[in-house]
Amino acid sequence: MATGIADSGARRVLDARAEAYAETAFRRAPQGGGVNGSGGGAFDGNAGEDFDAEEMERRVLDAARPIIHRLERLADEQVAAKKMIEERWLKDLRAYHGKYENT
Repeated sequence: MATGIADSGARRVLDARAEAYAETAFRRAPQGGGVNGSGGGAFDGNAGEDFDAEEMERRVLDAARPIIHRLERLADEQVAAKKMIEERWLKDLRAYHGKYENT
């Protein structure tokens, strides 16, 4: 993965979005009872079991993991593409000021 300021910033954004997603899903889940009071949480296929907050959080994070990985990959690709452009800009700027690379 790419390193640097842009990468750490992108990673913080992705981490914050994953946490916000998990919190939103947790808040929307029924607290103690599914459809028509049948029991179980929103993601709990076993009717009658009590809602377990830790299990719910684990399931949400497991479901979000592929999305997070895809976003990380896209962010890394964009950082790499941006880096190539910025290096070209710096080379052009040095050339503008009369500082050429040794070739």
